[in-house]
Amino acid sequence: MGAGPEKFGLSKSFLPALIRLNIKTRSDFVSAAVYLALLYFVSVLPFLGLAPIGGSSEAREAHVVQVMVREGRWFLPTRNGLIPSKPPLYHWVAAVAAKVADQVDEFIVRLPSLFFATLLLGLVIMEAGELARQAKSKSPLIGLGAVFILSTTYGFANLALDSRVDMTAAFFINLALLTISRSLGRHIFSGYSEENVVGKRSLAMFYLWCALAVLAKGPLGLVLPALVCFVWLAWLSGVKKAFLIMSRPNWGWFCFMALVLPWYAWAAYNWGAAFWGRQLLFENLDRFIGGADVNSESPWFYVPSFLRSACPWSLLFVFFVIREARLFWPECLQPASRASKAAMEMHPCARLALMRHLYLIWFGVGFVFFSLASGKRHSYLLPLYPAMSLYLTSALQDWLSTRSERLRGEISGLAAKASGAAAALALLLVLALQCIKLEAVSLYLENKLDLFRPGLFWLQAKAWMAQCLLLVCMLFYLLYRRRYSGLPLYIAGWLTVVAMLTSIIAFGRGIKAELKGFKMVAAEINQRLGELTVIRTTQDELFDPVLFYLNRRVRLAPPKASSVQCENQPLGAEKNRHFYLSRESFLNDLLKNGAAKLKYLVVEARFIERSDLAHKRTDRRMVLFSCRP
Repeated sequence: MGAGPEKFGLSKSFLPALIRLNIKTRSDFVSAAVYLALLYFVSVLPFLGLAPIGGSSEAREAHVVQVMVREGRWFLPTRNGLIPSKPPLYHWVAAVAAKVADQVDEFIVRLPSLFFATLLLGLVIMEAGELARQAKSKSPLIGLGAVFILSTTYGFANLALDSRVDMTAAFFINLALLTISRSLGRHIFSGYSEENVVGKRSLAMFYLWCALAVLAKGPLGLVLPALVCFVWLAWLSGVKKAFLIMSRPNWGWFCFMALVLPWYAWAAYNWGAAFWGRQLLFENLDRFIGGADVNSESPWFYVPSFLRSACPWSLLFVFFVIREARLFWPECLQPASRASKAAMEMHPCARLALMRHLYLIWFGVGFVFFSLASGKRHSYLLPLYPAMSLYLTSALQDWLSTRSERLRGEISGLAAKASGAAAALALLLVLALQCIKLEAVSLYLENKLDLFRPGLFWLQAKAWMAQCLLLVCMLFYLLYRRRYSGLPLYIAGWLTVVAMLTSIIAFGRGIKAELKGFKMVAAEINQRLGELTVIRTTQDELFDPVLFYLNRRVRLAPPKASSVQCENQPLGAEKNRHFYLSRESFLNDLLKNGAAKLKYLVVEARFIERSDLAHKRTDRRMVLFSCRP
């Protein structure tokens, strides 16, 4: 007897309903979330291990996973004596995957990010579907459009292929906020008839998910969702009632403390002041108010960052925010609690607009919070992308409902043409990769682009994989293009766009990582069996990718002349020789001051940045050397 979809809790009639665009019930949206999330997972999975690790942020977290698996230090892992910068939830998930696979490589350490990205996509689909169901929307696109917007946002797609804690934390932060928004949605769509704005159970689950977010990325996992939740409640019920609701004792507090306090107390007991200085002060307080080792940016840093990382959706987002502000500006300035039920019924989409304002508040509060912080990174905006996608799907649905049938048909036709263009672009990319493998073209590119030769070699080696994957996407699109004219066409086009975007990100990162040469340096070092000392400051992140690929313990020393100890062993005795890995600038200073004599230079790796090449910088180069008196 075959295993039908009902074995997995899915409706038998879901696939026909999906093809007929007849998704109306809650179970249909749950099934849609499962199917579409699985399709996304399968389409992105082959690209996970494609590119080597070339960034310090990836390497730092991957190195912690490596230590957990290699040394069995699951609760208090250290990277050659350095305390990790983040709590261990992401590392635990990756370490479990590594234990199952019996290896720690690029694929394994990136797998948790893709896993939580898939869960986050499913979560957004179900939230949008519930919103459409409550609003009695006749079109399911308000729910299914969210998955397309979020999955094709560059900032989201890039971090789904990254071995960082950001996607893990973003999932639990969004889960906490969507738990509250679901409760607020019931309050809004009931016409403010419910006495409690937020139920006790919803608030308890909110603190539970916040606890897991804290275990993924520290106090931000509580501060950001609590701040958004407070502004929501203040907008709906007033500041005084918001304080009362947030301060009301709840069993979720005890769940939060039971999950968070044991690890933090154990880490503080074993690591002492170094733990507080690294994880709480530097990674949180200093990054917010500024510090000596914090990369401070201007307050408007995230304006171009958001426009670039979420393009073209960021442009649509700005357009609809401006449009809605012009239409509903007086209503937006006053609390929603002042709007009466009769006033809401005057506009058929008024309640849906109130929910849309919740997503806008979510995005706005987070954007202002991150902009006020001194330390800024592009990846910090990740928890805000689901709010953007939910707002856009609702705004687009509202806008299209007021347009003519002809305009809606033209937009649908444009979407189909865009999907076809993506498939054609996939074909062109396959042909381009095939041309690179031709000997004449390869020799020409090597002569013209000598500096980028390592990246070209890597691209040639991986070209077959891109050809297979992109051709499958194109054929999948063409198959449905001939047989169906409904949602399967858009799903096939969506998967084509996702595969194209993911392949561009993966191949771009792979070429960049090969140019940096970290993996090559680690291979050169591992060929020599002597001891290794890495000369670096505590905050110097240049060596992190090399340390990951070395996969062995090394000694860390500060950049001082006393850190280099010259040996009396013969020059050829490399097995017992002590090697030093440092920045080239440190070695030049050492030789200039006559503190040591360089006997031979083993290998040199260039950390290539465009600004470095333009200004002829050498302080980002690393050298491996040994010395004798």
